[in-house]
Amino acid sequence: SYTVRPGDTLWSYAARITPADGDVWETVAVLEELNDLPSSELTVGQRLIVPVW
Repeated sequence: SYTVRPGDTLWSYAARITPADGDVWETVAVLEELNDLPSSELTVGQRLIVPVW
């Protein structure tokens, strides 16, 4: 899991964890689905379930 920090966005976090040959859009979609996110907005302190690549 990952705890959201100040300045984090779903896109920036997804970009950090996407494998070198991966697609950031796909990672965003996976994070949204795993965490039942109604939007891409994150809140500081929010815990995200993170996929294992």
